[in-house]
Amino acid sequence: MRDALTEIAANVAFVGQIHDVRVRQTADGEMVNFHCRVDPLLTVQPVNPVANTVAPADTQHAYVLLEQKQFAAAAKEAKELTVTYPNDPEAWKIAGFAELNLKQYAEAAKDLEKAVELQRRANQNDPNTESALGQAYVLAERYEEALPLLTAATARTGRRCCCPGKTARRS
Repeated sequence: MRDALTEIAANVAFVGQIHDVRVRQTADGEMVNFHCRVDPLLTVQPVNPVANTVAPADTQHAYVLLEQKQFAAAAKEAKELTVTYPNDPEAWKIAGFAELNLKQYAEAAKDLEKAVELQRRANQNDPNTESALGQAYVLAERYEEALPLLTAATARTGRRCCCPGKTARRS
């Protein structure tokens, strides 16, 4: 967890040296507490909102809404989380998946692009997010951007293709 927080903090202007990382399980999921060093000339008030962008958001409720097919509510909640936690790929991913189901393809592509970017930056590539981004590109008629993502999706071993009863295999 410390390494992940340190990597994210590297992209936040005045946040450095993550330390005293504590993770504990709660009924609502994992609770992560940490300290970080900032410019000593800054007061706490402007630092806390930025420091909060380093930690991941609690996306559990937004995810439940997505699973329950309450797409508008899931998108709204996930988008609100991205304001406070702009470096959390899961919040962007949930927003993108919800918007995809709401047929808001341009917005879904934008949010899924951000999710994929953050996942790649953290070396946490997610084939499902990349496939959804490819789908959003197609539905938004951005075919050239969709092609590499869809090609990669069909090349994955054991990946089901869109045709019933067919499985994509690597040659």
